[in-house]
Amino acid sequence: MDDVVARPVARAWELTGGDLHDRGVAEAVRAEFIPLLAELPGHLGAILLVDRGRRLMRGVSFWTDPDARNAAGTILAPRIEVAIEVSQATFRGTWLFDVGFSRFRGKARVDSDGAAEEIDPMLVRVAVFEDGTAAEPAMVDLFRSHLATTTDLPGCLGSLMLVDRDRATVIAGSMWTDADAAERTKALAADSFRAIVEATGSTSPATQMGTFEVLENRPIPRLV
Repeated sequence: MDDVVARPVARAWELTGGDLHDRGVAEAVRAEFIPLLAELPGHLGAILLVDRGRRLMRGVSFWTDPDARNAAGTILAPRIEVAIEVSQATFRGTWLFDVGFSRFRGKARVDSDGAAEEIDPMLVRVAVFEDGTAAEPAMVDLFRSHLATTTDLPGCLGSLMLVDRDRATVIAGSMWTDADAAERTKALAADSFRAIVEATGSTSPATQMGTFEVLENRPIPRLV
């Protein structure tokens, strides 16, 4: 049975532009963050993805509580500067969230003798809901129900929901084996999103899709 953990928190950021199309540069940025994260108190896991075609890298780290997350931010700040210098990219973030839902299967990166295992790129769909009551507890439960259904669909590798109550923002993300699998669920997702927008009074979601290479995928244990 999957482990269930107490409600954790997250820290998210992204790099854009620069030399992120270069596989060696992307790996160098990974090397600045991932080994250190594992040593920090309260660290639960991390996801790091890169779309080298669009020169876009996105990272999320998971923490037991806000104190651990904040302490990590101080330690990681110099590493961010190094990552910017190495990649010549623009840094955006850091954004702080509560984790409202997390359920993943497969696609975990495994290192053997220091060599990274090759993992097929996967498609990531992200929807951002803002304003209204999107971040209220009852609405978060509605999102949770949608993501639980989504994660059980063929071709879905997992789903994640991040909640920022102060900004009335919810980010719902899902990972897919390929574009065909994501396309087969597009109508279902559109109907669910439409119902959520009507229920929450939020703005229509800004939906993004992209195919990312997996640099790190150690999500937190099952969280419902």
